[in-house]
Amino acid sequence: MIPAFAAVSLTACSSTPTPPPPTTIELTVVGSAALNPDPNGRPSPVMLRLYQLGPSDAFANADFFQIVDQDKATLGPTLLDRQELAVPPDSRQTVTIAPKPEVKTLAVAAAFRAYEEAGWRAMAVIKPNTRNAFVLTAKASKVTLTPPRDDTDGDSAPTEDGAKADDAKAADAKPDDKPAAKDAAIKAVTDPLPAATTNLIVKGAS
Repeated sequence: MIPAFAAVSLTACSSTPTPPPPTTIELTVVGSAALNPDPNGRPSPVMLRLYQLGPSDAFANADFFQIVDQDKATLGPTLLDRQELAVPPDSRQTVTIAPKPEVKTLAVAAAFRAYEEAGWRAMAVIKPNTRNAFVLTAKASKVTLTPPRDDTDGDSAPTEDGAKADDAKAADAKPDDKPAAKDAAIKAVTDPLPAATTNLIVKGAS
């Protein structure tokens, strides 16, 4: 009886499932050289909000001021967590976000001066139990969130030349497609603000 019991115990131990790998979110944040220009054309920092969301519909359908001034009310139960990050012109930093278990979407809102002409929002799907890496590029008046690429052209190029090329494209970029965003005004961000530290790890230029 003892050998039989031992065999059953070994079988039970060997059938214990392996825990799934963790979900991680890693961002390479690039600020272009002509970021968020003031009325005189001088670049300035821009404040980003990084949202962890469940479903993305509320964020996608909101106008600019509903997010900037009333994000909790607008996003409701879809809002799982929020951090803020200041991005200076001509900069590069690495950001690691501690994701909530229920997160399905990473959303970004940028407080550009010329928000009515800006592409101020970006979103990406978060896959569970894997590493989610993105390049978050803040251009002159547009923010993009794209997968990293091995080559050095396009939005994900974290180089000085790539950032300048992005600024040229941003000048011809179409405005955000939410017309209600044009009905409000935003107070310009003129000084760099500290990044929130909750669930956010920020490293300098790499």
